[in-house]
Amino acid sequence: MHCIMIREALDSVSLKNTRLIILTGRSGREISAVLRNCEDQFGFSRINVNTELSRGLLDLPPCDRPIMAERLLHEIIMKVEGEAVLLDRTEVLFSRDLALDPFRLLSNLGRYKTVIAAWNGDYDGSELVYAYTGHDDYRRYGRNHLGDTPILSVSSNGRGCVVA
Repeated sequence: MHCIMIREALDSVSLKNTRLIILTGRSGREISAVLRNCEDQFGFSRINVNTELSRGLLDLPPCDRPIMAERLLHEIIMKVEGEAVLLDRTEVLFSRDLALDPFRLLSNLGRYKTVIAAWNGDYDGSELVYAYTGHDDYRRYGRNHLGDTPILSVSSNGRGCVVA
């Protein structure tokens, strides 16, 4: 079922300037399973953002990491062949140490390739949330900020994903 929903979302963003699809849910493991299915079903490359971005930032002084993080992630996705890329394990993008705006960053990447990105959190139809209130990495985006970005919620009952 989730591949059908993702195919519909891919079709809906194909002619847009920003081709971003968010997969959200409380379990990173379940989101990763859906992304692995997409990798198999559609032949898209899946990138573990935590691993790849951290590897690129490791040798940089901490003061340079916020400046370089966006550029490095752009370089990583541009090396991937094909029209789309799956971004898994994206938690590092929410780190306060990097001072990134994760939604803006993912949207910008969607100008160059179709991006299907994992987002550990909730979407209730009006707000996209990462973490919980009071957490250091907490982020909240209202519907007016999200525009018409397709946001698919991975269910915790094993049914795949449904449009929230």
